Amino acid sequence: FITLSACETASGKLTEGEGMLGLSRAFFGATVPALVATLWPVGDESTRILMEKFYLEMENGSRPAKALRTAQLTLLENPKYKHPTIWAPFVFMGDTE
Repeated sequence: FITLSACETASGKLTEGEGMLGLSRAFFGATVPALVATLWPVGDESTRILMEKFYLEMENGSRPAKALRTAQLTLLENPKYKHPTIWAPFVFMGDTE
């Protein structure tokens, strides 16, 4: 399992016949079963808060997809970070089961 919390780590180049070629695909090609990546630029402070909650949830036994959802809901509940452009770029891809 890998976390890529920098800006636009889930984006890439759309190639005919291949689909999306990008950093996340490279990790899957290297047999990483799952990852968290971002679809667009993210803010430093909101990302720090989200990642702290994400890893805390996993330390407490949550699976990565559920931990990410809980972390996103934490931001959603904060008036300063409630807009979806702040918490929604983080996506879980793959399977940890």
